Amino acid sequence: INVDEAAVIALIGVAIAELVTKILYKYRIDDVVSVIPVHLAAGIWGTIAVGIFGNLEDLGTGLSRFEQIKTQLIGVAVVGMWSFGLAYVLLRFFSKFVPIRVLIEEEKIGLNVSEHGADTELRSLLNIMKVDQNSTLEEKTDFDIHSDYGQIAKRYFSVLTALNKNTDRLLEKEKQLASSSRFTALGEIAGNIAHEINTPLAAILLRAGHIKKVIESGNRTELIPKFTDEIHGTALKVEKIIKDLLTFARNDQEEAQQVINAKEVVTDSLVFCQSKLDKLGVSIDYASLNESLEFKANRSQILQIAINLINNSADALSEEDGEKWIRISAIEADGFIKIEFTDSGKGIPKELQDKIMDPLFTTKEIGKGTGLGLSVSKKIAEKHHGNLIIDNSCENTCFVLTLPIESIEKQDDRAA
Repeated sequence: INVDEAAVIALIGVAIAELVTKILYKYRIDDVVSVIPVHLAAGIWGTIAVGIFGNLEDLGTGLSRFEQIKTQLIGVAVVGMWSFGLAYVLLRFFSKFVPIRVLIEEEKIGLNVSEHGADTELRSLLNIMKVDQNSTLEEKTDFDIHSDYGQIAKRYFSVLTALNKNTDRLLEKEKQLASSSRFTALGEIAGNIAHEINTPLAAILLRAGHIKKVIESGNRTELIPKFTDEIHGTALKVEKIIKDLLTFARNDQEEAQQVINAKEVVTDSLVFCQSKLDKLGVSIDYASLNESLEFKANRSQILQIAINLINNSADALSEEDGEKWIRISAIEADGFIKIEFTDSGKGIPKELQDKIMDPLFTTKEIGKGTGLGLSVSKKIAEKHHGNLIIDNSCENTCFVLTLPIESIEKQDDRAA
């Protein structure tokens, strides 16, 4: 070929290489040393160019121009099939036994870093930022604080420190709100507890009086064992009420999770709520709860949720006309228990649903609500890796408490 033809071949080769480079960039195919554009694409063009521009007499193949171009194309195809096809088959075979491709993470950071340990100030900064939230810049002694990236790191750690302090304050406020909600509930149910205790105490006093009369008269002494058994059974009921009250009242942040029976939680919560329900004329039905349905959680915290939801329903229904009722049901699905607290109300307005579980938000009159019950209940559910939501598909007012059947820690242990 002459000089002019060589120049044309070179210009076309450069154009092809540039075009292939852009295609690789568009489809995010990594080719750091430009093997594909230069050696493959431009190489194929160079092979075909021999048939287009080459002097047929010098080539000495005895082929026509068209036949020579065809031969060059066949050569490209055959070499491609053998070099790429055979290499692909062999690499796929060996990759089943020995990993050949680098890890995705190594691809992201680049082979120059993953294989040769190359580093930059930017990478040093990113590595410094990969620390736990309690780390400080002073602990990273291998970093030049006076460099540009050092100043960025300094600002990052100052923001991180401020964030940690604010997070600690928020956690402390959250604990205070939970305690406030608990004590508010205790004050509200004090009257109910007095009623629940006074009734069995009256029965105990009555039977004690009967025993005294029998002893004094000396008649029908065979009734004494029956009376003492009744006193003993009633005293056990009072003891359970006191234990439930102490469980509810104590600081239980670190209490270990235990297996809880769903129906027993509802029954225990009624110790604190039944008197209020009777006073407001609200019936409650939880007969459909499966007695064998159990889950693992912090008992006193789940008891608090049940009390909050039942009391909220009672308060909401106090102004309603007609039949007033609360129904509690539960199902087990996909490793979770869903407990539905439904009442005869007509639902919660859309404009209130986004705010009703916010701390200190209440729709009750001043002095009748703190705005903590639902927000604390939602927090407790989330700490148990569950949730508390409003079911808008129900024609009445319905809150759904979802909790894992087993603790997350136990599930993690099994997975490990």
